[in-house]
Order: sequence, then structure tokens, then C-alpha cells
Amino acid sequence: MNLKETLYVSRLFDIYKNLLTKKQWQIVKSYIDYNGSISEIAEQFNITRQAVFDLLKRTIKKLEEYEKKLQISKKLDKVYSKINKICLDSGLTKQKQDIIIRTIKSVEE
Repeated sequence: MNLKETLYVSRLFDIYKNLLTKKQWQIVKSYIDYNGSISEIAEQFNITRQAVFDLLKRTIKKLEEYEKKLQISKKLDKVYSKINKICLDSGLTKQKQDIIIRTIKSVEE
């Protein structure tokens, strides 16, 4: 995966991770959050590299299906875009804009 794809999958994972099985969650977390290689993850979970690869592929597809149906990531992008526009239009400093965005993102979690 290139950086753009990794960031996209990471975002989908953050949004939809609670819909995954424990094993899917652990392996994707190891791959995305800890930048683990397929070999390292296979060793960590005592499974084959092919099993890790297949599980990652299926799980990423599942995350993309969730997004296609629910469009939460797309809706969040629109919300942040509107918030940025409101902040700019109201003349807020960059520092105050950042505080507002961080506060809203904390609600996301």
C-alpha cells in the first residue's frame, strides 16, 4: 500500500474498527498503527504470511464496504470543510481554528 492508501485505510479503521472481529482488529491495528510487516504479524500471531495477507485484504474490503454503505468518512470530510469555512469567515486565528477542530475530533473518538 502506498501512503495515500494507508492513510485512507487508517481512517476507515478508526471509524469502523468496532464492527470488526477481534482477530481482524488486531491484525489491521498491527499493520496500520504499528507499521508491522506481513512477516512480523504472521510471527506475532503464529499464522502464515498468506493468512495475514488474505485477512488484511478481506478486512480492508469490508472497511471499504462499510464506508460505501454508511459514508461516515465522506460526511466527516464535509463537516470539517464547513467548520473550516466558518472559522475563516469569522476571522478566527489559526490557533483558535485548530482548537475547534481538535475539540470536534475528540468527540469523534
